[in-house]
Amino acid sequence: MRIFLSILFASMIVLLGCSSSQSSDFEAQLKIANAELTAIAIVSEANKQIVPEPTATATPTPEPTATSTPEPTVTSTPEPTVTSTPTPEPTVTSTPTPEPVLVNNSELTYEEVVEKLLNKNMELKLLALNLINADRLRAGLNKLELGTNPAAQIHAEDSAKNEYLSHWMLNGEKPYQVYSRTGGDSYVAENGASGGWTKEEYEDKNCDSTLINCHIKTAEELIYIQHDSMMNDDLICCNNSHRDNILNPSHLKVNIGIESNDSGRFHGFYQHFEGGHFTGNLSYKNDYLSIVINNITQEYKFSEFSIAIYYDPLPENIADEEGKHPEKFDSYGVGCGYAICEKNENLIASILEPLPPNISYSDLESTDVIASKWQTISSNSLLPPDKLTIQANMSNIKAIRNPGIYTVLIWGDNLETGESEVLIELSFIMEPK
Repeated sequence: MRIFLSILFASMIVLLGCSSSQSSDFEAQLKIANAELTAIAIVSEANKQIVPEPTATATPTPEPTATSTPEPTVTSTPEPTVTSTPTPEPTVTSTPTPEPVLVNNSELTYEEVVEKLLNKNMELKLLALNLINADRLRAGLNKLELGTNPAAQIHAEDSAKNEYLSHWMLNGEKPYQVYSRTGGDSYVAENGASGGWTKEEYEDKNCDSTLINCHIKTAEELIYIQHDSMMNDDLICCNNSHRDNILNPSHLKVNIGIESNDSGRFHGFYQHFEGGHFTGNLSYKNDYLSIVINNITQEYKFSEFSIAIYYDPLPENIADEEGKHPEKFDSYGVGCGYAICEKNENLIASILEPLPPNISYSDLESTDVIASKWQTISSNSLLPPDKLTIQANMSNIKAIRNPGIYTVLIWGDNLETGESEVLIELSFIMEPK
């Protein structure tokens, strides 16, 4: 290439002093040289090694299971005597507003930070939403609304910045924990579908070489590819858990996070499917747990299952020695921290509905707590109750005094199918004293 360019440059100089006949001969030679140059460029491009972008595999979310409530039995235990010392009523306080997350400008309020996160990459979020709803409509399901919780976008930004695909953020938090601390009031079920070239993969494949063509997907391409994979190629990798999540009839909303890193070669992409049939508010103060549940759609009734509480240690940064995400697990569960544990391994307490006089539970466990208040409110006798208020003295559950994250699961029974489903999955934090 350099030889041809040198000849061409020298010939152009000579051309300035040539006769007309010599000029014609030279022009013919010049056309031949140009044709040869074009042929060399085409061959050079064709000889480039085409390296496909690494394939990102989406990761599933497991479904929690209900814990059965002990059977009540009629006993001869006399009714308790009412003493003059009343049981102190706990104060129901609203869940505190979480601290700002990913704030780059200290002058922004928390509300402004959330709005900024929700509006980021809106065209891409609407694309992902339309793909989800198109498949749900084909399956005869309801369309989902775009939610207003920022946890999916927070996860996508962390994923893009640190180039990983995982249900855990680099700081050790899991989806339901981030969802709860950013104002979530129902449940979240995450599909993770980040992907692209990490810095190490790009360098290992020598992608900066002129002889190698490493295709770099755009964020839009990634959304199309990963959505299609989750819907149509999910059985072998994940037992169709992503597809089932997309087509879950219980979902009412979805929060979508999409972000590209500075190089544009890796994209964070997360779908946070959200409920809304029940909404909840938790408060823990002076050993009392207070829960207020609102039945929004009244398509479910409050379940007879006990309320389950799971424990996670406080999240810690999980980066390896090189500062990278270890990406050890493809799924996560409630409780257990950054690990995979057996079902109900980290169940620390179950809250039971109080029984009528002269009836007691015969097979209580040390982790069972009988609520001091379990009150429903109904505005229409033909419909399920609108509201459930629960208060429980947790002082006998020593484990709940440990610093950590405690996640409350509440079930609802579908009026049409009779199936029990987790409709509340919210966490509160116990900080070290």
